[in-house]
Amino acid sequence: ADGTGGSNGATMRHAKEAGDPENAGLDKAQEYLEPVKAQFPWLSYADLWIMAACVAIEHTGGPKVPFRGGRIDGVFEQAIAPGRLPGAEKGLADGFELDDQGR
Repeated sequence: ADGTGGSNGATMRHAKEAGDPENAGLDKAQEYLEPVKAQFPWLSYADLWIMAACVAIEHTGGPKVPFRGGRIDGVFEQAIAPGRLPGAEKGLADGFELDDQGR
């Protein structure tokens, strides 16, 4: 792993990364969370999205996922260009490298 990707930075809110076809539809979830962000402006988008994911998992019958805050929001220049995410309909491309935890 090269230390990029994941939720720290919340760079998917920038057009460069949000425009990746593999992120299609996630703008709806972002819009849904905007009132929460407005109510708690000190909360980073990165933490907000992870906290929402933890709540969603639990709400849909999954396990309680512990939440630990502290993520920061990145700038546009940190956004990842399209082509990095695996295609949902095709799975991982040949040669796609995973870390020792399968990420």
